[in-house]
Amino acid sequence: MDRLVAHVVATCPELGHIRLEQVLVCCAQCRRGGRRGVQARVVPLRFPEGAVTQSVGQHLYQVPPLTYQGRDILYLIYFYLPRFLDAPRLEDKLATVCHELYHISPACDGDLRRFPGRAHTHGPSRQRYHARARELAQAYLAGLDGQGLGPAWFLQHGFAALQRRQGPVVGRHVPLPKLRRVV
Repeated sequence: MDRLVAHVVATCPELGHIRLEQVLVCCAQCRRGGRRGVQARVVPLRFPEGAVTQSVGQHLYQVPPLTYQGRDILYLIYFYLPRFLDAPRLEDKLATVCHELYHISPACDGDLRRFPGRAHTHGPSRQRYHARARELAQAYLAGLDGQGLGPAWFLQHGFAALQRRQGPVVGRHVPLPKLRRVV
């Protein structure tokens, strides 16, 4: 997943603002089986505009800093297994990857990309947001023309098939950081 995410970011100009040294790709196990439900999510480790703290009512909160191998991490991206790998089509899996990467703020400051209005994470139309993620995935696939699937090769398999082919499917797991009340 690390190589795939890096390749998508490197080949998609619209995602070129992402500093991968501040993104940690993780896996988590689904609580329930089946194809329905969350396949992935991005967790920002800063508040709006990259703020380290945020006031809520009379209290001040902070997301604890996270370092991994000496790097300050601003985003965690979780892929939920086996659900993510069991999506029916390779294009759907790539659209999920692009969907999560597109959430990363253009400033790459630890906050999410924000749209005007109440629905600030996906914008006024969730369908348009999903369509944009699908366009990014299609552009990525088109850019691979003649090169096979490159680092996306494993997405053509479901979870069980990938286990049969490669052995155990393992991934990095980092517990979700919890907000800490400062004052």
